[in-house]
Amino acid sequence: MKFMEEKKGMTPLSVLDQPKVEFEEDKVLYTNRIQKFSDLGYTEITKENFLEISPAPWSVDFQFTAVCNQHCSFCSYEDRNKHLKKNSYGLVKRVHKDLIEMGTRGLIYTGGGEPLSWRDEGKTIKDIVLEQNYGIQTKPSLVTNGVMLNTLISPEIISKFHFISISVYGHNEEVFKDVVKVNTFKLQTKNFKNIMKLKKDYNLKYPEIQAKILITRENYKYLAEIYNFYKNEIKPDHISMRCVNNFEEGQDVELLPSQKEELKEIVKQKLDINEAYVEDFLNSLLPPPNLIPATNCWTIKLGHNLLISTLGEVYIEIPYGATKEYCIGNLNEKSIKEIWGSEKHLEVINMLNNRMTSLGCDLRMCRHHKYNKVMDDYLENKTLTPASSDFDLKHGYYL
Repeated sequence: MKFMEEKKGMTPLSVLDQPKVEFEEDKVLYTNRIQKFSDLGYTEITKENFLEISPAPWSVDFQFTAVCNQHCSFCSYEDRNKHLKKNSYGLVKRVHKDLIEMGTRGLIYTGGGEPLSWRDEGKTIKDIVLEQNYGIQTKPSLVTNGVMLNTLISPEIISKFHFISISVYGHNEEVFKDVVKVNTFKLQTKNFKNIMKLKKDYNLKYPEIQAKILITRENYKYLAEIYNFYKNEIKPDHISMRCVNNFEEGQDVELLPSQKEELKEIVKQKLDINEAYVEDFLNSLLPPPNLIPATNCWTIKLGHNLLISTLGEVYIEIPYGATKEYCIGNLNEKSIKEIWGSEKHLEVINMLNNRMTSLGCDLRMCRHHKYNKVMDDYLENKTLTPASSDFDLKHGYYL
């Protein structure tokens, strides 16, 4: 293992040889929402002050389609996606226009199914990206399995993205297929290499391109080999990892306790990362039980995130995904401007915040947990807003 003198902060489940500042959770302070909440002397969020503080969702996960070209063993959308429906081209265009006008900073095209498999009225995501005027404040990003990435590989399209995350599962055909049940390893690898080459050939600073290793019961034994393959053969801008979770009710895909212990030893003994980084990394990869929550779920209370499902339903984004009781509206019936800040929206905010503060959330699965802690620290004068010059570097568009 390599050694470094100082450890760097990181968002949950990320690893680099040299951890970079974009993986520090203080980027949530760029929204200026907890600052405004404090400066204006508010103690609670109400229908009257919510829009004053949070005129738009900062980041939106936009699910285009329930159709997928893989059959992953760990899929947390299996039940939710049985309808195989998609959002219409008209809805997608209308929602883009509204969100950009409202001031949303990050649009994340994600599953549902595989976003690049979406097609409606002869249009694909390629057409959406080419047609859309995102302005100077809003940046699109893509979370994909990479199998259809060849449809986007041109400098005109790729350069409009700020960030692309490609989910990866194995270092060879056998391990890859064992996880996703289809034999597309060579195609994904070819597409990955091509997009990295295009970025280099055209000297593109953005998008930053990430390999996201999803650790499952089928592949955890090969984590070191998978990491080395992507680090040395593919050479993305950075690599992240996370263990899959039981997001759906009745789901049983998480690593077993014995497998988690084995994974810890693999990380300590075989994974080629900075020695001083290992403890922090393991605490993020395999969070301890009974994490202490923040005073509030500020991420939810201050309107940082939103999820649009493949049915046009709008949810406050949480690990439980599209749970119907947390739906705040449907874009087939109302506009996002009508839904955002509505009575139903505030009702669900309070419901979810009460759930967290009463210890009803599994914080191991929640990417908002550390953001909430940062905002608590801000209110207690323990941290400051990061330098504005680091906004792009920290991926400030996406929370």
